[in-house]
Amino acid sequence: MPTIPGYVSQDAATVATLLADLLTAGLNWEPKPNSPVPRLTFSICAVGFSAPLLFDEKKFPYHLMLKKFMSGGLPALFE
Repeated sequence: MPTIPGYVSQDAATVATLLADLLTAGLNWEPKPNSPVPRLTFSICAVGFSAPLLFDEKKFPYHLMLKKFMSGGLPALFE
């Protein structure tokens, strides 16, 4: 079981915050009425893009990313 680091650098926290904000913005995207990209197609792509940013190749979570994602991204994901 991977250990959770006790100290997180400010740079790591900034990167995690920016990536979580990017994921949240992508999940909150609303197409224009005449958009050639359907909402469902975009949502599937956004969720597929989210998984590698939140979990490593062995499916262990990146705890800092998940913490930052929980505030705005999780509600957007279920919406």
